[in-house]
Amino acid sequence: MRVSRLKVGGGISASDLACQLQADWLGIPVERPEFADTTPRAVALLAGLGAGVWPSVDALPRLPGAVTVFEPRLSADQRDTGFERWLKGVDLVRGYGTGDS
Repeated sequence: MRVSRLKVGGGISASDLACQLQADWLGIPVERPEFADTTPRAVALLAGLGAGVWPSVDALPRLPGAVTVFEPRLSADQRDTGFERWLKGVDLVRGYGTGDS
């Protein structure tokens, strides 16, 4: 499965840095709605859908406000190199304290 963009919400999504890091390391755009309390809103909309307030998912109201899009800034080579370095770091941590490091 290929994911072409990531839509985020909730507390950490308020951080521009967290959203940009995700875009950079995933290599896909990250979309953050101005309306960040998406989880309770989704629960309410699904309850309304189940109760027949809306006839289908397509009939649900869209999120209010603008959307900020964070575009990836790293090349595929930079992402691959960073991922390899991260894997090496994980291996080092796994060996810490066992005499293998």
